[in-house]
Amino acid sequence: MQPQAIPKVVLFDLWKTLVTSHCREPVWRLQKTMGHKLVLPFDSTAPEQFEEDDEFLRFCLTTNEPDPRRFMQLAAERFGCNFDEERLKQFQLILKGESGCVAEFWDVRKTVPLIKQHAIVGVVSNLWPFPVNHIFDELGLGELFPEDTRIYSFKVGHRKPEGEIFLAAANHFGVHPSECLMVGDNLMADCVGAASVGMQAALIDRPHEIPAEQVPEGIQHMSYLTDLLPRFAGK
Repeated sequence: MQPQAIPKVVLFDLWKTLVTSHCREPVWRLQKTMGHKLVLPFDSTAPEQFEEDDEFLRFCLTTNEPDPRRFMQLAAERFGCNFDEERLKQFQLILKGESGCVAEFWDVRKTVPLIKQHAIVGVVSNLWPFPVNHIFDELGLGELFPEDTRIYSFKVGHRKPEGEIFLAAANHFGVHPSECLMVGDNLMADCVGAASVGMQAALIDRPHEIPAEQVPEGIQHMSYLTDLLPRFAGK
């Protein structure tokens, strides 16, 4: 296989790539709080269940509304689900919990500064507006990724793996998609999505859950980044 071009821009996914969280998916907790697509159990003593709705997830990740009250009102209007003051309080607790259990991976501050010596770095994240200040300002991740280097799904109006969010990133940095390397933990959303518009892609599989035979040809391993460092230096 011919070596790929040295990227001018290296883009990182956020969740499970730069930071980790031990909280259950907050979007699904909001969906349950609002009573959307509840499935009543046969046993009346069992807790209510709900069917995860991808359209609800997409709404949450592509809606640029930072006020929790207004966000819930928009969701209620869109999906015909419930909104009241008690549910708003529950949502605020969900958001507090989401921010409270975020932690940066130990290797981020070792790896990213090395790459920044040779390439532009940025973030492409499926995200809603609420944890941004905590992650980038309070935790300090913004020291590595200033605001003008971050591409959020809630601002672009598209989520990974949709090609539009990757094209928006390339356009933002003023480069061709082929001059970008996308690094992420989700094979489909990060890697296949980026490759679909001509970007290079590298999979970071921290828990070693993805067998090598499931990785499509052309998707690099995370070690590709370390392989790039001497090539960066020699360009």
